Amino acid sequence: MAVLSKWLPAFIVFPVWILLVVDSGKFKLHEIILSFSLILTITFAVFIPWQIYIYHEFPLEAKWEAGFNLKHITQDLEGHGESFWFHFIQLGRYYGELVYLPIMWFLYKSLILRINYRRLLILIWFLVPLVFFSVSKTKMPAYTLFTSPAIFIMTGLFFVYLKKHLKDFKIKTIPILLLILVIALPGRLCIEKTKMFQNYNRKPEWVKEIKALKSQSIQLNGKLVIFNTERPIETMFYIDCIAYSFTPTKKTVLELEREGYKVLIK
Repeated sequence: MAVLSKWLPAFIVFPVWILLVVDSGKFKLHEIILSFSLILTITFAVFIPWQIYIYHEFPLEAKWEAGFNLKHITQDLEGHGESFWFHFIQLGRYYGELVYLPIMWFLYKSLILRINYRRLLILIWFLVPLVFFSVSKTKMPAYTLFTSPAIFIMTGLFFVYLKKHLKDFKIKTIPILLLILVIALPGRLCIEKTKMFQNYNRKPEWVKEIKALKSQSIQLNGKLVIFNTERPIETMFYIDCIAYSFTPTKKTVLELEREGYKVLIK
């Protein structure tokens, strides 16, 4: 389902799964191969039919979309070109300014001191997507969000490590402060981004205006097209219609009316 909805990045599950299974030591090689084959078969059985369907029913659109996806790697699309370090910088903005400490600590523990299957799977889960999307020309913060669990695990291990080794620090104020900040800073970001303590107008005028068209939409069985609206997405959320932010040409209006649509231009 992850591949079907988010495409190829979802395949990060496979190396993580393999390393977990091998690390457990509970399975023989032929059992791992059999289970992996079963998972792979089920995965392809879910998303391949959709690919066949869209290429059969909408060949031009499907080909264009596939090509557009590939362009994200080689081209700056829709003004989302950023520097190579964009996703690294975003880590501090989404997980707290001190998130780099747990990450660097985990890298040190894994690569310098001792690496094992569990640490390796966390590194793959975190680093492979981060590096891949950093190399890609088009960058969006949401591209790497599926690495969040790996970041949470690294942060949690760092927290436990500090707590266990408090006595090893000569100045205990430093680790105690870090323990507090590692939790408090992400918590503060959550409050800031969700704005949970701000008062919102739950019934703004624009919502009332949209809902006023609901009866027309019902009567027309959804064959209502609204143009020149500032909130096309919200309009389609509240009522059964098609909404656009631009003003149509006279030709477009006539074609829609011939198809049985009612056209409203705000």
